[in-house]
Amino acid sequence: MLSLYEIDEQLKESDVQSLETKYLGGFVRGQAIKFYKYPLRQFTVGNIDIGARCIWITFDDRITDKVLGMDILKDMTFLNRHKEKRLYFYNDGEDVVLI
Repeated sequence: MLSLYEIDEQLKESDVQSLETKYLGGFVRGQAIKFYKYPLRQFTVGNIDIGARCIWITFDDRITDKVLGMDILKDMTFLNRHKEKRLYFYNDGEDVVLI
């Protein structure tokens, strides 16, 4: 079993059964999805370390995309290039130079 704070492809739902859970209803085909609150010692997006953070993870096979939620994005500086379907992340607003 993985120790808490490690997360990779070997993590199984049985490893996180004791963690806090929540359900989002109607998320996929009108059915609830179970999420686990998972604590990390370090969370990094690209080369930006945002430190210790809890994230919500699911093992539901109906969820096929990796999603960076608003609970993380609200604490970051990023630029959304909608037409390119890309997000660019910055350490802070001073790193962003708009032309």
